[in-house]
Amino acid sequence: MSGIQHRGCSVRNRSIPTILLLLAGLSCALSARAGTANVTSNQTSYARVVRLSLVDGAVSIAHAGESYWQPALANMPIQEGDTLASASGFAEVEFENGCVAYLAENSTLQFTKLSLENGGRMTETTLMQGTASFYASPASQDSFDASTQDLSVAVLDKGQFRMDVTPGGSSVSVDAGTVSVSSSAGTSTLSKGQTLAFRAEGSQSASVSKNSEPDAFDHWVNGQTQVLRAGTEDSLSYVNSPYSYGLADLDGYGSWLDCPGVGTCWQPMGIGAGWLPYADGFWSPFDGLGMTWISYEPWGWMPYHFGGWIMSPMYGWVWAPGTISEWQPAMVAWVQSGGQVGWVPLAPNDQPGRPLTNLQRAFVVSPAASAVGAAAVNHAVAVGDAHATIVVAHPPTGFVSATAPSMTRTSTPGAGFAAHGPQPLVFDRATRAFVNAPASGAFRAPESSEVRNTFRAAPAPMAMPSRSFGAQGGGFPSQEMGAGSAAGRGAGAQSSSVPVRSAPPEASRAPAAASSATSSGAPAGHH
Repeated sequence: MSGIQHRGCSVRNRSIPTILLLLAGLSCALSARAGTANVTSNQTSYARVVRLSLVDGAVSIAHAGESYWQPALANMPIQEGDTLASASGFAEVEFENGCVAYLAENSTLQFTKLSLENGGRMTETTLMQGTASFYASPASQDSFDASTQDLSVAVLDKGQFRMDVTPGGSSVSVDAGTVSVSSSAGTSTLSKGQTLAFRAEGSQSASVSKNSEPDAFDHWVNGQTQVLRAGTEDSLSYVNSPYSYGLADLDGYGSWLDCPGVGTCWQPMGIGAGWLPYADGFWSPFDGLGMTWISYEPWGWMPYHFGGWIMSPMYGWVWAPGTISEWQPAMVAWVQSGGQVGWVPLAPNDQPGRPLTNLQRAFVVSPAASAVGAAAVNHAVAVGDAHATIVVAHPPTGFVSATAPSMTRTSTPGAGFAAHGPQPLVFDRATRAFVNAPASGAFRAPESSEVRNTFRAAPAPMAMPSRSFGAQGGGFPSQEMGAGSAAGRGAGAQSSSVPVRSAPPEASRAPAAASSATSSGAPAGHH
């Protein structure tokens, strides 16, 4: 594979040949933008890609350099400069190094910096309005900073903290670890249980107090973080990976299997005999990445951007993690047979100039006559003559995905969801912030559900409850698994300890009575 090489995702104690991506033209573009490239000393690369891993309700995204908003969908890649805005919805973003960001309702978060510098990952986010919580455990060479217009927070080692932006100022509440907070009032080090409130009005003072009691959003964040960490740890017992995003979903939605001749593989739960990888989703072009696969399947990140797929004679379709060292927009080869163009999942042993291993299993095609937002679905086409099927570097000009949901672009985030009740966000020039009109209510905790659902309908996505894994993966039909798929770990029903709140308190979290700015932990000096 072309591009900068580095350590990748591989199975423990097994050696699987590296999948060589056949999309030569696309691979060249990816080398400059893939989210996993090594950067040597004194170099900066803006090549990182992070994952929008969970969306519930009305959440919009504006990509870097664009002035319009469109619906945000789970499994979308997020790049530097992208902005998420929630109306009556919330979102979760997984970073490749284990950090996580949670966005509450009526909030706007920009990913100001996602870069690689001197071998480390530099992360900077800006909360423009509302509430967001962060879990960060950066490596020694990494940095993780979160800012508002009033203050900036830097994680010193490992920490979990919440930020709130109100018309009168900003606050930071530390739930775990230690952070450094800088503002015009000075710099302070906060530890677990402390809140710093900065008042932007008048003298622009800062005060430190004890954290107030956790509200519904805090409980939800804590539950999500626990599930992510436990699921990631379980998956890492089966696969070596320097990237953590998406690993927890593999633990919750599938089984790890020992495939003869290949090694440890993974299979999603609930798939039937007619299931195919890269069939339940759509293609979307992204700046610097090219045509990128967005899966509707809740686990559809790792298996579609790393490794390869094989048809096991024992288990059916399984994902082999392989040794791919770079994030890819999709591990497929584009093919043309007669007048049809489709895509074929790459297998671990596929090589340039050699027949595609999975071509004999048919290839997936998007109906050429359909438009974006159409109700058509991707379908498999049997290959009558494999020799007459050619591999092409990229889809033809004008190619559109048949199953993409309505990606209506608007000037107002959340406007595309108006039919489902949320209040659209509007820009208040007086406060220079996006606000709901009228103001939305308190945080809405996810509804109780045994599985985590995914988006399937336009124009608005369905509500997605918290990760509470059941016997069937979210979005899968209720049918028996393929042959042998019940074998291996995780095939049975799994429960989650994530608390579900049906009636969260209306009062938002507010700092307790503030102590004097000169008390222990108060800002000292000027920044």
